[in-house]
Amino acid sequence: MKNQKSEKMTLVAHRILFLCERSGVDSVTMSRVARMAEVSRPWLYKYIGQTKEDLVSFAFDHYGNEFALLNSRPNPRNFEEWMNSLESGFDHLLQMGRKNPWALSLYFRFKGHSGSVGEKVRKIENQFIKKSAEEMTKALDFPKPQALEKARLINSVRLALAHDVLINPKSKGLEIISKDFFCQLC
Repeated sequence: MKNQKSEKMTLVAHRILFLCERSGVDSVTMSRVARMAEVSRPWLYKYIGQTKEDLVSFAFDHYGNEFALLNSRPNPRNFEEWMNSLESGFDHLLQMGRKNPWALSLYFRFKGHSGSVGEKVRKIENQFIKKSAEEMTKALDFPKPQALEKARLINSVRLALAHDVLINPKSKGLEIISKDFFCQLC
């Protein structure tokens, strides 16, 4: 049963973000999401929330955590493990972006936005940066302030590169930017 509920929640999150991408946040309604995800409105009220803001917040949390691997990242102990983690995280980002092509578009649309969706994007991004900085502090012995700055820079580069590769299949970005590039950032 839990697996079925989890699948429904993923489908609901997908439909909400699809609506946000296609028609904007204002297009998200309980009725529309329930119909598109083939769940009842009472199911949405019970498991997701009572308002449009609850729906949108849930969807961004669900996919943000999945894209950033916030709940399942390894804890690298040295430089090699950290580089492997960085590389596998980037591969995961590309894989998720190919599977959900609207997601990075939404990220860039709402990054820096002053509303609740922009706040949700900032929260997820800050969680990723904080986790990355903690990993750099432990694995690379960087001072915390330096690790935070490098984590911000690496996050920006990986998202921009992923966006470029996903919107431009002939991009040479992956050939140009390699492990050496990320090593030089550190």
